[in-house]
Amino acid sequence: MWRDLRLRALADAPDAFRPTLKDESNQPDQWWDELIRATVEHPRGGLWVAWADEDAVGMLFGRVDDEHTVLEIGAMWVAANVRRHGVGTGLIEAAIDWARGFGVSEASLWATEHNAEAAAFYRRHGFQSTEETDGLRPGSHLTVRKLKTVL
Repeated sequence: MWRDLRLRALADAPDAFRPTLKDESNQPDQWWDELIRATVEHPRGGLWVAWADEDAVGMLFGRVDDEHTVLEIGAMWVAANVRRHGVGTGLIEAAIDWARGFGVSEASLWATEHNAEAAAFYRRHGFQSTEETDGLRPGSHLTVRKLKTVL
C-alpha cells in the first residue's frame, strides 16, 4: 500500500520530492519492505496514511531528531481529489500530536519554493521560511526551502 501511494505521489507531484518516479518505480519489493521496516521500527519514526472510504489518499513520514526537540516531516502528499478537505491538516496534526510525546518543541520540513499551494498550506499551519535552501535533486533547477514551526 505504501509503495502504491508513494508512486502515485511521485507521478502527481514530481517536483515535490527528491526521488523521482523512475527511481522508485524500479525498486524491488525487498527495497520497499526494508524502507518501511526501517521507518516503523525506528524508535522515533512513523508513517501516517489518510484514508477516504477504502482508498489511501494521503501520506506523511515523520521522525523525531536525536535530541527530541524537532519533528522532521517528509514525504507529505494528498491526492488531488481530496485536497482542501482537511486530509493534510489531519496528517500534520496526527504527526505533531504523536511527536509531542517525545517533548519536541518544533517541526520542520522541506518544500519546493515554486509550490505556492503547498507553501500556503504550511503557512496556515504555522510554518515559516528559514534561510536554509538546497537543490531539489542533482540536475534539477528547483530549490527547496526548509520551513519550521514552533509547537
